[in-house]
Amino acid sequence: MARDEASLPVPRAAEAKVRIDQPLRRAARAVWDNRSEPSFTADVLRHGVCADCSLGSDGLYDRAQDGVHLCGLRLSGLRRWTRAGLDPSGLPDRKRLERMGRRDLERLGRLTVPLLYRRGVEQSEVLGWSDALKLAINRLEGAAGSWSLLCDDHSSSNETLFALSRLARGGGAHAIGFHGSDRAGVALDVLEESLGHSASTTSLSALQEADLVVLWGSVLDRHPVLGKLLVTARSRGTRVVAVHPDGRGAAETMLLPSRLVVGTRASRAVDRTYTLLPGESEQSYASRLLAGVLHEGATDLDYLTSRTAVLLDSGVPSLARLGVGPSGDRPAMAPVARDLVEELCNANRAVLVLGEGESCTAEQHRSLMRALTTLWLVRGWLGRPGAGILVAGAGAASQGARDLGLVDITEGSRASVRELEEAKLVYCDGDGLSNERHKGYESISGFLGVETQVHQACYLDPSMFAGEAKEVLVLPVQSRFEQTGGSTSTSLDRWVRFSPEIQGHPVGDVPAAWQLPLQLLSGLSGGAPAQLQDVVELREAMMVAQPLYGPLCDLGCPGDGFQWGGETLYGTRFATEDGRARLPWLEPPGFAVD
Repeated sequence: MARDEASLPVPRAAEAKVRIDQPLRRAARAVWDNRSEPSFTADVLRHGVCADCSLGSDGLYDRAQDGVHLCGLRLSGLRRWTRAGLDPSGLPDRKRLERMGRRDLERLGRLTVPLLYRRGVEQSEVLGWSDALKLAINRLEGAAGSWSLLCDDHSSSNETLFALSRLARGGGAHAIGFHGSDRAGVALDVLEESLGHSASTTSLSALQEADLVVLWGSVLDRHPVLGKLLVTARSRGTRVVAVHPDGRGAAETMLLPSRLVVGTRASRAVDRTYTLLPGESEQSYASRLLAGVLHEGATDLDYLTSRTAVLLDSGVPSLARLGVGPSGDRPAMAPVARDLVEELCNANRAVLVLGEGESCTAEQHRSLMRALTTLWLVRGWLGRPGAGILVAGAGAASQGARDLGLVDITEGSRASVRELEEAKLVYCDGDGLSNERHKGYESISGFLGVETQVHQACYLDPSMFAGEAKEVLVLPVQSRFEQTGGSTSTSLDRWVRFSPEIQGHPVGDVPAAWQLPLQLLSGLSGGAPAQLQDVVELREAMMVAQPLYGPLCDLGCPGDGFQWGGETLYGTRFATEDGRARLPWLEPPGFAVD
């Protein structure tokens, strides 16, 4: 049985220090670090859409709750957007750059001109834009059919992701990698297979409508504002439980934003924490929960028969195989966290929030998500208000990348990794190869032996100097907050939000990040002409490619946005051919588990 970890009480003096000193220090440090650009910094905070997590916080507010908030992640990441441009004549030699970490490289300043690093040459070569584009086009043509695209899950706008997908498909890329969370990518794949869309099924606002919220894995460390939502939900009667594979995680020591500069401990957001038994896998634990719910007979039969394919003769398990057949036979309940099973059985509406967890293979992640999705279907919690699944482990650009057609290749997909490693050229967007931001960096170290690396980026990063490439071409671009015509991004709950172009921070003559891939595509032999002259035409093309983004061109002011699919995805039917959900757990749970 799972062990129950009660929240530890915090002494009043210690709590006072937590609630005042640390948030104030973070705010003061952010003010000090960005003192050279006070006006631009304030505008980024007031009008920009947060790029530090996938919640899509809009300016100083969040659509899911009232009040001003600022979280530590956002404050600590501000300097990334406000640094001045670097002087290329003052750059250190390559040997010194190779010894510098990401933060040290960022302190050198924003990229302002194209740079070329050649193997065996210590100093960079400054190129004009015409020469840089010609070189990039020449190398892409020489690697046609054998080059790979790697995208950043953190800072890219929807417009950039769409332009990159055009370059990849029109320019002959043989593999596309989107470097984000393994677990989040696999979880969204399972949701697509079962329900029709590769997306979370509900909204952040559902957390305050649900009877029960289950946090699975590490959630609050990457999404602090989510903790604030949970504190509010608990005050309204929602019960919040956490399942941590390796214990408490960071929940006891983290600070959550509460008011503008007041924080609270993350443990205040959780009623009860369950941990796994030593040696027990997450997928085994989830299957036991499913078996326990079935054993208790807590299935919504009307929902299963009307909204799922559980009775169809297409290889999907029948009700009898799930243990709830007409005869009432049920499988014997395997060892399980009985208290959590009871909570799952008693709740009328529940939201699952899936975060990061233990390191395991893609197939193990898949088994976990199949069990959890089946559990939520058996209880009738998908396609109903105040219930559903939120996949919270991915970066700020992940949902937009999926919506706009970029292929998600994860660390656990060995065949895909081999395809990527065989590339003659790798084209990196942002931090697509940065080992300090992405866990999958070491697993694809074969990239570092490619002949050519092309990076479109705002800063130098360690991956540019870690390999044996003959050439490393660095092409500077505008950040998402400087992007001409503004930018859009899509949050984990499918909100597409507009971030206006924020002026007053010149960093040289650099293009928008979406313009560069289209310029390269238009210069390739047989490439499509660059018909998209401005961001409005680009968004019109995005709307054609993704009809769910129909209102995209209506966005133009701070705070503008829309949520595709509505607050509750699949409110009337699932996005499958017959409108019915498929139960992804094909074998009877509780019988053959580790």
